[in-house]
Order: sequence, then structure tokens, then C-alpha cells
Amino acid sequence: MIHKIDIRPELLDELQQYSKEHYPEECCGLLTGIINHIDNEYRALPVFFHPINNVSKTQFKWDYIMDPNQYLSVLKRTTLFNKESALHLTATFHTHPNGRPVPSQYDVTGAAWHTVYLIYGVAADDLAAWYWDGTYFKRISINEENITPDAVYPDGQERIWESWKDVGSL
Repeated sequence: MIHKIDIRPELLDELQQYSKEHYPEECCGLLTGIINHIDNEYRALPVFFHPINNVSKTQFKWDYIMDPNQYLSVLKRTTLFNKESALHLTATFHTHPNGRPVPSQYDVTGAAWHTVYLIYGVAADDLAAWYWDGTYFKRISINEENITPDAVYPDGQERIWESWKDVGSL
């Protein structure tokens, strides 16, 4: 179980800007980076945000369906598909344009087991992190200090960039 997520201020700014650009529609994406065991807890450190098109057909896009090709393009470069990669899927991101950053029934129905969900309430300007254990969403803490991969993973920057150098744009 992931106990905490560390988000650098620049990445937080990127998520907020992307969300505001797509308001009032829901937007979504994936975060990749490092997962490490520190002080008896598992922590996620997202390094990259990968915006993914919301292909939902509902009016006003008040839900989200990630473009499957973009989704798989990101996942194929993580440890889920590539054992040589240093990148982990650290979180799934989406917005609640006019709601609170609390998982909706739609979020519960579509949740992936053992995944961190970052939900940004755009109108409320509030971000929350949740961990889905297969049964319940559990709120986890967000650390917004300026943490670098090297702080939690000795060769973090080098391995992360090496894993992601061939990605290109989606």
C-alpha cells in the first residue's frame, strides 16, 4: 500500500494549469516516477505528468475515459510492462470540475486495484490523494515539499531519464 505521495511544486502547478485549461470538463492523465520504501512506509514520487485525452462521450464530459492508445503508450514504459524500466505508475489523475476531490461512485466503479488516485477539485482549488485497496478508497497524505528523485532514490534522476528518453510526445 502506498502511504504517502510526494508532489513537487512544479508538478502541482502543471496539474492545476492543465485542469484549469480543460475546465469545465473533466480531464485526466497518468503520473510516473518512483515508488520507494522510506521510514516503514511506501511513498510515491511522481516525476512526470502525462496528459491523456478524455474520450468520454457524455455531455459536458462529467466523467472520464482515458484514450486507450495514449494510456497504453505510457504504461508500456513503466515497470508494469518493462522490467528494465525505473519508472513506476505512481498515480492516476483526474478532476472534479465543480465538486470536491472525493471519489465518486463512478470512480469506485472504475478503480484499479492498488492504485493511487489524485483528484483535483478545480472550482474548490483542492487536491486529494486516495489509495484504492480493492474494496475502499483510503485517503493518503500529500507532501508538497520540493523533493527530487535523488533525495529518495540515489541514482533516481539518471535512471528515470534513461527509462524515459525514448518516449517522445503522445
